[in-house]
Amino acid sequence: MLLAVELDGALFATDDGKAIKAARFLKVAFIITPKIVVELYRLGKIPFEKARKSLEKLSRIGRYSPEILGDALVSLMEEKDGKTDNDKDT
Repeated sequence: MLLAVELDGALFATDDGKAIKAARFLKVAFIITPKIVVELYRLGKIPFEKARKSLEKLSRIGRYSPEILGDALVSLMEEKDGKTDNDKDT
């Protein structure tokens, strides 16, 4: 986290609850695994099915609340629909 504080504009990746609280307190931008999965799909680094399955696996592990995973799944679906809509226009 210190590195993220020192590097202005850096994004701190963590799933640790205490680190997330500290990041919020210090106003350090952070990202958690479900959001990383969505971003990887958005950037075209992984296919939709892999992203969806990854979110499903995270739900089985039980580390994330249903709300967090639900939000990530909605974001993933919105990204997929956006890509589909954009593909139709070209």
